[in-house]
Amino acid sequence: MSTRLFISYAHRDGGDLAKHLQRDLQTREFEVWLDKRRLQAGDAWAKDIETAIDQCDGKRAVSASFDKALKVWDLDGGQCIATFHCDAPARCCAFADNHRIVAGDDGGRIYILSLEENFPPPSH
Repeated sequence: MSTRLFISYAHRDGGDLAKHLQRDLQTREFEVWLDKRRLQAGDAWAKDIETAIDQCDGKRAVSASFDKALKVWDLDGGQCIATFHCDAPARCCAFADNHRIVAGDDGGRIYILSLEENFPPPSH
């Protein structure tokens, strides 16, 4: 069985990078949920997205933002457990497996990040 991934991205200008990331992950036998391909006008978007997240392997989420930050979230506790800063605004991100994140930024850079267990939470 392949690992199931959910990709979220900035719809305004992150779609091309998200599609590229999806294709690359699919060639490596990951099952990728990308909302542009799955959601249609009239769908119950919130319910469909929640269902897709629930069906993913693992209970962590990674978010990308215009402030260049990638944040890893523990979905059970709702806490940010790690932060990474890209060189440009972060556009797209996804878990490659339980310990690796693949992300892209506005400068066209691709990041492959590794999470280590028992790391201290980020200070805010």
